[in-house]
Amino acid sequence: MSQLKLTTYSKMKHFGVILFIASTLLVNDAFGNTNCDFLGLHFYKTIGCKVSGNENGCPSYNGCQYSQPIGHCTYQGQKINNGQDVKDVVKDSSCNFGCICTATAREKGKFRCAPGNCGEVDPVLKKNPKCFLKHSLDKCCPKLKCGDGVPATCKVGNEIFKEGQIFRPKNKCLTCICTKDFDGKLNGPNCQSTPCDIEVKEPENIEKNCAPLYVTSSTSEALCCPSTFVCPSSIDIIKQNTTSTSKVCKYGLKTLTLGSTIETENNSYGQRKVHCKCIAPPLMTCTMSFN
Repeated sequence: MSQLKLTTYSKMKHFGVILFIASTLLVNDAFGNTNCDFLGLHFYKTIGCKVSGNENGCPSYNGCQYSQPIGHCTYQGQKINNGQDVKDVVKDSSCNFGCICTATAREKGKFRCAPGNCGEVDPVLKKNPKCFLKHSLDKCCPKLKCGDGVPATCKVGNEIFKEGQIFRPKNKCLTCICTKDFDGKLNGPNCQSTPCDIEVKEPENIEKNCAPLYVTSSTSEALCCPSTFVCPSSIDIIKQNTTSTSKVCKYGLKTLTLGSTIETENNSYGQRKVHCKCIAPPLMTCTMSFN
């Protein structure tokens, strides 16, 4: 079980939600290893930011400035040529159907994605105890597989998963598949870094230094892939941290020092309160709770 360590924290009641704001956030697992996934750093890695240093055992991405190039596109740091499908270059389990790079010699690359789904599975075969949906780490849609024996199971912590089932370990930005030969290790061939597809949906908001927004169910939860972005608005309540520091977060055209906060709203899931804080530059990190 992960252990959350907070130093010099304050307890704040924000719009009826109790939030714990930490000036130093270190999250350790049962083996004493720092869990950097609580800081929202995974997002920077998925959009191709380069590591600039190390902060308290976690990579830092200070100075990363995301921008789609002229004449082609990039996705997860990989070049996508004009007219090329994202899946032709990056093989992962994200569900982007027919996402094509559209670019000209004078304009920045953009993505156009076609609507799609994985289709229906034969309900009779799905109920067969010898059949199961087999996921893979390089494809979105599973395949129905039937055999002579009963599908295997995998135990991860206190949870049991069926063979072929995709699962995401608690508080880890990992996507894993249960297979017959799964040995319980999360750093083997059964797991990969969780792909974030927000880059094909809202690249312009990343370029504009909007803040990644994570929908959470608790205050101690890994921040892996943002659901959308929070862009500067007239309703923002910004509290600038006046403590002298060289570390800053970009928010639109504004520059906020480490520890600065923003209280605002977002209507992506109904009108809800959002709390943002500069905890992991170069962007602000925003969370919205459904509790």
